[in-house]
Amino acid sequence: MDYKYKKSLVASEDGYMITHYERADSVCNKLVITFGDVRSSKRESGFGTDFLKKYGFDTIYVSQKKWTFYQELSIEQFEKYIKPLCENKEVFTYGASLGGYAAIYYAGVVNARAIAFSPRLSLHPIAKEYKTKYSAHNTPFLHIDMQNNIPNDIKQKEVIPVSKQNPFIIYDENDSFDKLFLVNVINDLYPDAQVYNANYGGHLVIGAFKRLGILKEFLLQIINNNTLPEEIEFDVTKDVRYQQMLAFNFAKNKEYDKANELLKEVFQKGDYTTKATAALRRLVMARASEIYPNKNLLSKTIKERLINNHIAKITQAVTEEEALLHEIYFHESLFEFDMALSITSTGVKKYGSEKFIKKEKTLKKVLKFVKNIELTIPDSKSGV
Repeated sequence: MDYKYKKSLVASEDGYMITHYERADSVCNKLVITFGDVRSSKRESGFGTDFLKKYGFDTIYVSQKKWTFYQELSIEQFEKYIKPLCENKEVFTYGASLGGYAAIYYAGVVNARAIAFSPRLSLHPIAKEYKTKYSAHNTPFLHIDMQNNIPNDIKQKEVIPVSKQNPFIIYDENDSFDKLFLVNVINDLYPDAQVYNANYGGHLVIGAFKRLGILKEFLLQIINNNTLPEEIEFDVTKDVRYQQMLAFNFAKNKEYDKANELLKEVFQKGDYTTKATAALRRLVMARASEIYPNKNLLSKTIKERLINNHIAKITQAVTEEEALLHEIYFHESLFEFDMALSITSTGVKKYGSEKFIKKEKTLKKVLKFVKNIELTIPDSKSGV
């Protein structure tokens, strides 16, 4: 059914934008407020907007200025702009990762039921020990702290309102940071939160739900019934991302036959990430691969992640020798073994250390091995 909506720009400030979509053809007593993830930016629509409109729910999208982590939207401002829109409505807040954190953080303002996938705030002081790329971000932590629900600054008199409805939290307890954040931060605010452990779904567990085709019904059951579904058919073994993680672990544990079989299937499907390519690199370096490491299989996204990751490591290196080693590992990750060998040979001449000598011998064997691999994979993800 094609529902008609009236769109209203509720607020547009430097740090955030709030857009309201209200049914124009009839009254809906359900309102879902959604939030973007850490990479989102100021927009009129975003996470969940199209889905919620498709199924006839009123919705509000709260967007942030990129990299502000919703810190420019105070509890007071949220109440001012959004609370009047919630009258006579059954209200939900919904998001994933940073958006899941925001869903919990603001839920109490409007007495909403939060639906939070893998909620975390990587700027929180508790993240420092994980040394994430966001914990070292220049943006300071300014939110009111959920831990003990105290103001972040003595001058700040606000506290976080607590919803009478406990949040629904879906996460993977095997993600150590997500577990730490739930146990030590969120549980201080909502000790009785209803939690579903999507085992081995990873931090982006919402993506696993979507790939497995269960996200739509899962959300509709929650919104229509205001209860967490009793039976959730989450079979992570059917998820291609899980298969990649498993292949990586097999390769890491030197179970090369199992890793090869899984990687063949993964690359055939075409939806692979850095985990799959890292697994393949391990196999090639161990000279146990049955798959030709064609660098064309590295998508633009994978290359960008590898480049950003290795640039950070190279710039953070304490010595020139350490930086050179990271540069070698970078070219290995791109399957550029010729370049890796060339840099290694330079390291041998300049430093003569055992690390470079050993790496040079390994890479010479790897290059010889690669040339003899008969099985090749498609040049593109489409398989064409």
